[in-house]
Amino acid sequence: MRKNTKIILATLIFFGVSITTALILYARSSPGFTNEPVNRLEVRHAYLVKPVSINNARWQMSLIVANRGDQDIVVDEIYVNGLMVKEMGLIHGELLSTDYGIGTSVPKIGLLYPPGNSETIYIWIGSDLFEKGNILTVEIKSRGVTYLNRTITLD
Repeated sequence: MRKNTKIILATLIFFGVSITTALILYARSSPGFTNEPVNRLEVRHAYLVKPVSINNARWQMSLIVANRGDQDIVVDEIYVNGLMVKEMGLIHGELLSTDYGIGTSVPKIGLLYPPGNSETIYIWIGSDLFEKGNILTVEIKSRGVTYLNRTITLD
């Protein structure tokens, strides 16, 4: 009798472990569950001021951007109304080029956002292409993928 009880108990444990493993594997393959890395940037705050740091700019756009994903993101491209910002890596006290009239604080090599971190991206606009009341669309990209698309009105 004890021999049969041990065999039955071992069989029940085997089937229990098998069913649990099958359920876990099924749940992991369902559309709601993923092991894929999450890439997500979000603008925590955006504002527009009259610039004091870049001498010939008419507006300074400040975007406080946070990485809410689970892997590093390198911001390496900024677009304003579809125009790529070519003047990158500006620091306070410099002048905007008259060729482009739009510049950013993002370095040419890109700006690293580790998960959970936030940084401020500055965009300076001095171009005659834009006037007070214009609505600007700002795109922030990493390796060609758009992570943020924000609309701001020039005051």
